[in-house]
Amino acid sequence: MRKIALEMLNSRMNFSKSLSGIVLAILNLISGIMKKENLWSTFEMKRFKYVIKLTKPWDSDSELSSYDSVTAIIVAADKDFYNLKAVIESVYQVMPGCNEITLITSSDPGLHILDLPKNQKIRCLQEDALLNCQALKDLFNTNFPGRENWCLQQMLKFYSILDVKTRYALVVDADTILLHPRAWINKNQKLGLIPTFERESDYGQVLVNLGLIENLPKISFVPHHMFYSVHHFKLMFETLGSPIPIEFASRLSRISDSKSQSPFCIDYEAYGHFMVESFPTDIYFLRWSNLSLSRAKFNTISQSKFKLFFVKLLFNSVSLHSWIEHR
Repeated sequence: MRKIALEMLNSRMNFSKSLSGIVLAILNLISGIMKKENLWSTFEMKRFKYVIKLTKPWDSDSELSSYDSVTAIIVAADKDFYNLKAVIESVYQVMPGCNEITLITSSDPGLHILDLPKNQKIRCLQEDALLNCQALKDLFNTNFPGRENWCLQQMLKFYSILDVKTRYALVVDADTILLHPRAWINKNQKLGLIPTFERESDYGQVLVNLGLIENLPKISFVPHHMFYSVHHFKLMFETLGSPIPIEFASRLSRISDSKSQSPFCIDYEAYGHFMVESFPTDIYFLRWSNLSLSRAKFNTISQSKFKLFFVKLLFNSVSLHSWIEHR
């Protein structure tokens, strides 16, 4: 099975040979525009070309006849409330008819989602109704001081998927706006995964320690949103021994580097690599391209049809990270 996974990865890497001089010329032209608009700090030609090598340049037609078999999940901290309306609207724009959005928060989002259209089904869930959050934060604070909330958000995403009643789930970071529909299931009934360029060795080592993969991976899965087959996710959960949250958190704390700023990634990396390792013939790779911006910069871009056109041409999503002051 692992041999098949490696062969599949290598076949996508060989796609680089199909990049024509015309395509590269277009990319170089676009790169000049991006540099001029001060967007190049988060859009590197190297990264963009690498992702193209792994995937087809365009998504295949989706075989999802209706999105009512999908539940979208957004885990939002209070700092994310400013973006919530835009994020929720983007989910319904790219996935019309989505069964519902489950919004998991520690406090009431209130006015931030009050004026959303009534036909958008939003289920608000207090995070303590899903997990014993204080116990988890105390444990993570002991092992990863200052990163306990970051670790908790991953646990909330992970266990919320197990609570989904639909066939599929789409998890979206609370600061990420989706720009395009994606072919999450292609004509061959394969599930779309989004490989990324950023690679944290700590993430891969934790997955090896968990027994989900055998060797450190060559690619990563940190796309800020991911489409899940709930059935396959539950198989992964069983592979992990179906741990209760506090036991899983303790295990992660034991096998992760306590000095790392990003000790583990169980929301996206775990599922992505589990699928590559265990079900390589059930998946295919989608092109990934995400732009990280401050809210102020994105608001400026949104006011220009020209700039917004190029952002949508190149990127599938925009992440308005709170730690970015200005780009």
